[in-house]
Amino acid sequence: MLHSKLTPRQRDVALLVPQGLTNKEIGQRLGIQESVTKNYLREIFDRLGVFNRLELTIYVIQREHLPDADAPTIRKVPQRKRLVHYPTSGRLRCTQGGF
Repeated sequence: MLHSKLTPRQRDVALLVPQGLTNKEIGQRLGIQESVTKNYLREIFDRLGVFNRLELTIYVIQREHLPDADAPTIRKVPQRKRLVHYPTSGRLRCTQGGF
């Protein structure tokens, strides 16, 4: 569970990453600066033993009940890839290009 390894604010940041938000968008939602968001993400990566946003997304989805449980969620990720989450099976798939 995220709440046992992260501070409440770090948990807030971690739960926004699977929504496909940028650091700037996360900062705007939480009322913090983009640089503070980056610092939180570095701390989160260290505490959870993940290396990037995709691994964090997988970690969060596997351990937290997230909304939108009925249909797959498609989010753009860097380098023109798409992250597809299938909530019923809990699987993630990263694809190149568009659909």
